[in-house]
Amino acid sequence: MIWILLVVAVIVLLIIISKLGNNKFWQLAQKHPEKAYELFSDSDCWCIVYPHQNKTKPSGNWDGPFYFFVKNTKLTIYGKVGEYEKQQNEFINQLKK
Repeated sequence: MIWILLVVAVIVLLIIISKLGNNKFWQLAQKHPEKAYELFSDSDCWCIVYPHQNKTKPSGNWDGPFYFFVKNTKLTIYGKVGEYEKQQNEFINQLKK
């Protein structure tokens, strides 16, 4: 019985970790919020929900919500599956240079 609980706990933990997204990207985004915000606002593969905006997750295949702070404002971000991951990697590579 204990092993069943352990297996369920591990599965839940893996699901939670996978929902967190690319930690390296989000850490860099918080260090460079203006550049990250520019990335989010300039691309169709990101959906930004501003505070007090009556908007929910877009229909279709989107990941999120991800929460991002820029100038003391908490934004809710969604990424279009299959597209936003590429932009995350490009952002990371740009900031490495």
